[in-house]
Amino acid sequence: MFTEQEKSGLVGQKAKNNIDQGSIITTGDVVPPETGLEAGGPPWASIIAASKNAITIPISRLASVGFGVADGAHVNVIACMLMVDVDPSYQGILPNHVAVAQAPVSVPPDAMPGISLGVKTEGDPPYQGRTEVESAFQQPIYVIPSEPQRPRPVCQMVMQDVAVLRLGNFELNPSATAANQAVPTPQPGQQQAPRVAPDIVTLIVSPQEAVILTYMVYTNTPIYLTLRNSGDTSRQVTESATLQFLLSQLNITVPVKLAYSVTPRVDTLALPFLPNDVVTVSP
Repeated sequence: MFTEQEKSGLVGQKAKNNIDQGSIITTGDVVPPETGLEAGGPPWASIIAASKNAITIPISRLASVGFGVADGAHVNVIACMLMVDVDPSYQGILPNHVAVAQAPVSVPPDAMPGISLGVKTEGDPPYQGRTEVESAFQQPIYVIPSEPQRPRPVCQMVMQDVAVLRLGNFELNPSATAANQAVPTPQPGQQQAPRVAPDIVTLIVSPQEAVILTYMVYTNTPIYLTLRNSGDTSRQVTESATLQFLLSQLNITVPVKLAYSVTPRVDTLALPFLPNDVVTVSP
């Protein structure tokens, strides 16, 4: 334990772990500033609170508030998924493909040594459909899907009040950038290395949240970060955003089929082209 008279020997030392305010500091809690990583760990490890983990996830300019989630910021995490129905046995997306099972030709059933069937696979196998009765002529018909199943998107805020440890890469050699080390002054006319936009962000989360983020990364789940006030520790209950939620909660009316429409035909929504969108680069 350091006493008041030993304060000079404590100032400038490196803490091995996060030390809470008011705690007694002993010689086992600190190491010399020039000590390697094996004793004190990287300097940013002391920022991580007890029972917390740091995990890095990929990020983009749009998903990081225009790179506004700087070091020390607090964010909420939003994840979006595409849901589809699958066959429980095959684990393939429904509807299944179907094929015709054919028995051997010109062989009486009683002469067959056993059941022997072949599958007709000429052409593209159709999707499995359903049987309906046509209303006008009361004839049975077999309805086949016109396209593969459309995924159903859903978004939800999965984590709140998450601290950002680092936007971008950490320094590979932290000891080389000590506070008392002189920074080389660039020479006149010397080109500085271009700054690379960060593509990763490191968050401080609980161990369970770290497992969740790892699953989302390996399943290619899009992750969005929303910036919040660092002093705001409140948590809000949110509802998952789906098409049904938007229609019901935002009072969006589903257009009815009319006997008239607009022309020309519009199949996709696109922003109008503006003359100022063209950027001319001078040679």
